[in-house]
Amino acid sequence: MITVDINKTAVNAISNNFRVVATAITYMRRVYTR
Repeated sequence: MITVDINKTAVNAISNNFRVVATAITYMRRVYTR
């Protein structure tokens, strides 16, 4: 049970970081496109 909760939090953190990186990449692309 505890390990499952830790895995869920880890997956959530990774997904959040991926979203931040993706948004940063898209933002940089927009800047360079200008």
